[in-house]
Amino acid sequence: MTIENNKKADAGIKVKLEAYLPNNVAVSNNVSLIKGQVIPLVITLTSTTNQALGNLPPIVFEKSKNITFLNEKGSPIPQIQLPSGDKQSSGIVYLSVENQDGKPINDKDSITFTMTANTSIINNIDVQWVARTINLDSLILTIGKEKSYLEAPTIANIPPNGKIYSPVTTTLMGSSGRIPNAYIFITDFRSESRLDSVDFYSNLEKPTQIKQQKFISTKGIWISSDSQGEVQFNIYPQNSLSIVLELGAMVTGVTQTPKAANTPLFIANTQPVSIFDSIHWPNIAGYFNGPLISNGNTDFYVAVEEYDNARQGDYILFFTKKDKDTNNVFTGHYYRVQDPITELGLNNYSFTLPYDIFDLNIQTDFSYMAIFESGSGSKSSASLPLAYQGGAIYRPKINVTRNYDACNLYTSTYKDPTQEKHRIPNGATIGIDNIKAYPSNIGIPNSGLFIEILGKNNSTTNVPLGTKVTLNMYIESTSINKKVPFSATVPLKLDTGREYATTLINIDIQKITNIAPDPVTGAVPTIWFDYTFSIGEDIYYSKLWKGNIDTRPE
Repeated sequence: MTIENNKKADAGIKVKLEAYLPNNVAVSNNVSLIKGQVIPLVITLTSTTNQALGNLPPIVFEKSKNITFLNEKGSPIPQIQLPSGDKQSSGIVYLSVENQDGKPINDKDSITFTMTANTSIINNIDVQWVARTINLDSLILTIGKEKSYLEAPTIANIPPNGKIYSPVTTTLMGSSGRIPNAYIFITDFRSESRLDSVDFYSNLEKPTQIKQQKFISTKGIWISSDSQGEVQFNIYPQNSLSIVLELGAMVTGVTQTPKAANTPLFIANTQPVSIFDSIHWPNIAGYFNGPLISNGNTDFYVAVEEYDNARQGDYILFFTKKDKDTNNVFTGHYYRVQDPITELGLNNYSFTLPYDIFDLNIQTDFSYMAIFESGSGSKSSASLPLAYQGGAIYRPKINVTRNYDACNLYTSTYKDPTQEKHRIPNGATIGIDNIKAYPSNIGIPNSGLFIEILGKNNSTTNVPLGTKVTLNMYIESTSINKKVPFSATVPLKLDTGREYATTLINIDIQKITNIAPDPVTGAVPTIWFDYTFSIGEDIYYSKLWKGNIDTRPE
């Protein structure tokens, strides 16, 4: 008898048996559990009459396949005895996706069991779930760069309508694709107490709060993927103090420690401070005043003050504020202090930053903030005014192995269904005709370049399906030198009628227009494209697309 059929038999039931997965989700049949996973299950008996429950029969676990029931000490149990109660009684067991006899479990094997009190006045619950294997790298939560830094609220930031929040996502993947309706456990792997400074809300159709729970001795939140394997939730800061969340996700029972998110989440109090509370502006190696000019290097070295009570685990965040802007902008670059004695101090140039955090020839204030590891606040520095006048030369790395196919470049008509796609061959010169918007082009977008990256599983030359990739564009000329990254994710399904899945990235025309040859020598600027992706700790590189670019207006 399935769960649905049990409902039809409830007429004769005097005591109702129910079971709940984390977040008080009633057991249903559309659940995936990960091979080796351990997850709590709350079992409840409720009187359907006005009579007290009295002494209760044990709830027995029968017909189990690919599942083992554990008590709170981790020992296998065949049944659970709920305590006597008035109208309701409950207890907890732990489900472990394993067989006691050691029989192996494969991806998409069924998980089945029955919970019964072996009496006609208490309903049975029959469960049919699916066991899955998981790619542990898919546990890495993604916090968007533009939302990895939040200003701490100074007024109530009440979810789900609060204005200050950061969305967090990932897609659970296994050997046979997406994993729907599967639970993962998320915590702060350095200090669980930091979780108390924020609220977690699902951002599905009906936003609901995800309350903190404890698994064994670890505090965190449980969250389930949706029917497409997507995990999505929002984080709303509730505290005016500066704090850093270092989130990690795990499959309890499978991973001993959480997989760290792609970046910490920085929440900073940005209220103005007096000059007496600020710390020294950043020192740039070799720079004193006047224009900031690179000697060809892409990075520069920075020293910061050894502020009071600095300690291991503090974070240093770097900011810029362009002329006429009102607020500092987080550059996306940060460092976690390991040794305050050797790393901090105005003569210790311990930190490297890229010159491209500055816009060319724009007066900019450069500063930093130290957020304390203790979660007790932060210190902001005074600003160093400067104007960057170029000199950095950006080129692809040369001492790396490049096994993966180069990306494909197409002109601005790529999206126009009425025109043929025009591929730009490797080694060609990109001109204004390749990137401009034509009146007859009905595609959206209808300008710039279109870059294809091809994905395919079990390939040594194409990116695995579902993988996050970073496309890099490098331009070198006498007037402009820059590296611009673009992020994308390879689709999980192959293109219709093709053996590849296409990842498409549009390069906005504003990023590649008005690039001209050297006015003296006539040398045409060089442009490169490559892409990278990671599997675990390993980084993989594509072959290069290299050509020239001359996009002077007609």
